[in-house]
Amino acid sequence: MADYDPDKFTKEAGQDGARLIGLKSLKDPVVLSVFDYWKEKRGDRSMPSPDDLRPSEFARFLPHLQIVEVHWEPEFDLTYRILGEDIAEVHGGPFRGLKVRALNETNPGLGSMMFELFRAVAEHKRPYAAGGVLNSRSGAKVPFEGLYMPLSYDDTRTNRIFCCSSYALTERSIFSGN
Repeated sequence: MADYDPDKFTKEAGQDGARLIGLKSLKDPVVLSVFDYWKEKRGDRSMPSPDDLRPSEFARFLPHLQIVEVHWEPEFDLTYRILGEDIAEVHGGPFRGLKVRALNETNPGLGSMMFELFRAVAEHKRPYAAGGVLNSRSGAKVPFEGLYMPLSYDDTRTNRIFCCSSYALTERSIFSGN
């Protein structure tokens, strides 16, 4: 993935305020709690299995979570499997069952930006974090932190990506675009 340039993809998506950040820079309590959960489930492996996740153990965080399925054959692709309410609200819809790049149809460039970020997580088999300010589907500027973590059935190939995004949402910003 030597050609992955996060600045290029955030600019093309109109998300100049979003950027990759170091995992140690995370401050949001929701994101940190989900990261601790992922690390606990990982144990001494490089990544936990999707089977290790128990929704009852993180139910209070569901509005902030998404799970993306990774397809390696016949070519690399990604599909949204679970998408929390807060994420759907910011990005303009329920994308469950859609390919990640389909977001480009409603939010130009966003699908490509997320596709490349998820590809990096899948290929590098490690978590990535992002933060800053996103332009929501309504046009509102929304402060956020996001964490994108690999899951693997065999601890060698990424099969899912477990994501947590926390947004500073206000009714005024989401519905009015301010």
